[in-house]
Amino acid sequence: MYRVAVCENNRHERKNIDKLCNEILSESGFPFRVTSFCGADELLCVLEENPFAFDLLILDIRMEPLSGMELARRLRAEGNRVSIIFATGYEEYLREGYDVQPIQYLLKPITKEALHKAINVDLQLNHIPKAISLSYGNKSVFLETDQIIYLESQNHNVYIWMKDEVRSFRMSLRQAQEYLPDSQFCRCHNSFIVNMAWIRHLSHSEILLKTGQTLPVGRSYYRALQSNLVRYLNRI
Repeated sequence: MYRVAVCENNRHERKNIDKLCNEILSESGFPFRVTSFCGADELLCVLEENPFAFDLLILDIRMEPLSGMELARRLRAEGNRVSIIFATGYEEYLREGYDVQPIQYLLKPITKEALHKAINVDLQLNHIPKAISLSYGNKSVFLETDQIIYLESQNHNVYIWMKDEVRSFRMSLRQAQEYLPDSQFCRCHNSFIVNMAWIRHLSHSEILLKTGQTLPVGRSYYRALQSNLVRYLNRI
């Protein structure tokens, strides 16, 4: 779950950023929650109770009584490394605050394209190791690796069987495998790739998954699968 806090004292701008965040993250397929705050002091109260409440803060710089810059510096002084994107309508602020290591500065009015790029930077730097990014056309879809049970190739499509849904993509299984961390996923058949975290039992001919489902094991894949599974189990 990617948790975003939008902190902006201008009601119109706050609603716009909230709307853009919801559009961008809905299109990505990455699980998310966006929470809006009208002041930095309000957000600070939440963070004092739970410093890990959010993965990303989108902060207006000019707010009263506590500015977004002051909030960021206070968080960094306390050792909080939450990702920060600053939003400002004044170019003179673009030189400030690099000591708090923000992901990006965005000039108002914020566009969807600029915010999309900034969010993608944070996802790639800090969150994608727990997910895969599948690109097709002009879109990128993020899927949490722990939620993926297995992939199946069928009629030139790849079906990704997840804990709560099935997603389909127009690509080959070989192409899909390039996006997967080989430390966690292994080919077990010409038509299947399995997430080793979901394997309950392995035999020469089939895999019993923790869901109760079974997958076939191709004869030529068994030894590599067995070796990779032992390596995976020794690592976790």
